Amino acid sequence: MQDQKLDWADNLRVVATIAVISLHTASHIFFQYNEMPLQPWLFANAYNGLSRFCVPVFVMLSGALLLPKEHDIAGFLKKRGSRLMLPLLFWSLVYIAYTIAERYSEGQHMGLTETVKFICYQLRDGSAYHLWYVYMLMGIYLFVPIISKAIRHCTERQILYFLGIWLLVLISKLPYLKMLQSAIDFTYFTGYLGYFVLGYYLSLKTFKSRYILVYAATLFLAANLATFFGTWYLTRTSGAAVQSFYENMTPNILCSAIAIFVLFRHLGTVQQAFLLKIRNFIARYSYGIYLVHVLVLSLCYRFGLSGDFVHPAFGIPLLTGFCLLVSAGCVYLVHKLPFGRYISG
Repeated sequence: MQDQKLDWADNLRVVATIAVISLHTASHIFFQYNEMPLQPWLFANAYNGLSRFCVPVFVMLSGALLLPKEHDIAGFLKKRGSRLMLPLLFWSLVYIAYTIAERYSEGQHMGLTETVKFICYQLRDGSAYHLWYVYMLMGIYLFVPIISKAIRHCTERQILYFLGIWLLVLISKLPYLKMLQSAIDFTYFTGYLGYFVLGYYLSLKTFKSRYILVYAATLFLAANLATFFGTWYLTRTSGAAVQSFYENMTPNILCSAIAIFVLFRHLGTVQQAFLLKIRNFIARYSYGIYLVHVLVLSLCYRFGLSGDFVHPAFGIPLLTGFCLLVSAGCVYLVHKLPFGRYISG
């Protein structure tokens, strides 16, 4: 039966929004391995790994909220496409303007033709490194009017069949398990569509065990310990920062995303009025915050403020909080402009 109370989804969206900022804040330090003492780097590794559930959870939330509904193709693409595309276009142009301004400040002048080509390429490929997620999500959205109709007529066993093959393909593509790969074409059981369907399944699944929160918390801890120590081992072995355990399509990140999704699905709702206002504000502007936060971090780095301005154990969460505050403020101000609600995100 469809879950009618979706406070848990807003709670989880807020946590994922904070996590993605934390991830990018910690990554700035993570890649400085061998340039700093080991202990600060280990904290960056810990924060980075703990936050890696964010993108899978964003995709899972989209699946949980969109797949249970009937969607007219034209209506869905118009409504969802505009909500996704207009803020993406606006903030992409902001990033492009920022990049051009940086180049000019460094003496790299471009002519009109070169500038137009640069803008076109940036819009095609993504004007900032985190925008790949939006392009990926647009691809999934094109399937939604079709798969939402199909999946609502699937039995639990059929959904588990799809997820089971997706999991096997995911495991077989790990670099150290290449011997499991075959010539069979598993194209339709790969990629983020698996997370999309998984979110739908877990949003409807009722776990009867009264220890489900304990199991989920234990899984989350185990997955993140694997991420932390696996990353540390590979980095120490290679002598440079290695992100293999950070990849979204790895079993440890999958387990982390499942665990935190189930945790929030079964936790109580926010009761305190002040926290509820903050939760609702961040949840409402989460997409815009995602789009703009990398620009805010870039400006912080430009003025010498990074996650190691104090010890990373404190610096990363402090800068994460500052970036969240500034990003939310920027999106709110844009939203208040004429027609701003269409482009703010």
